[in-house]
Amino acid sequence: LLQETPDDATLHNFAGMAQIQLQRFADGEAHVRRALELDPAYADAWNSLGNLCRLAGRPEQALQAYQEMTRLAPAAVTGWINLADLYRQIGHDERARAALATAVTQAEAVQDAAPAYRHRLLAGLAALHGAWGLWDGCARLHALALALAPGDAQGRRSMIDALRQARRHGDALREAQAWVAREPANEDAQRVLASIDENQTPARAADDEVSRLFDSHAGSFD
Repeated sequence: LLQETPDDATLHNFAGMAQIQLQRFADGEAHVRRALELDPAYADAWNSLGNLCRLAGRPEQALQAYQEMTRLAPAAVTGWINLADLYRQIGHDERARAALATAVTQAEAVQDAAPAYRHRLLAGLAALHGAWGLWDGCARLHALALALAPGDAQGRRSMIDALRQARRHGDALREAQAWVAREPANEDAQRVLASIDENQTPARAADDEVSRLFDSHAGSFD
């Protein structure tokens, strides 16, 4: 495609992203910088440049690229997430929290996107809060994500775990009980409830759970 349209900024950005994923950083940077020469206001290309510089061990250049991305596209959640994560990596915790708060605000403001996209956005932010030990925020964001995708069992387990980590054991127990009440045959829900409520602890794990656990490790178990 680039042979046919060599001055297409979008194509250069995607070519650069592909090279970055292959860890061909020099080739990737050449494409991304060409995209920015063609369109200096191309926010996604600034994000690509930030990702490249970060992977290449150039955090200060990555920071400048992410800052430019968020300036050009202040509603783009991805840019704020990347900026927050980089701030935390280089030890600017206050700025990291501020950028993360902006990411959450922008994510909650997204109303016209597909529910599946909004769910992924909120679930991703919830996971980031959990990784940082921000358990109340993690639980709240998982709850918002689950409102869009009630069948997300992993998200529901993560929300209940976040409530436990936040020492909100009563809330965790109520959520687990409500899950079992809605899906009484769901073994995941039963297991989560059993891990919280000592009155619900079974004598042993269910056969299906033992099989799933075994299968998940069988490929690497020696």
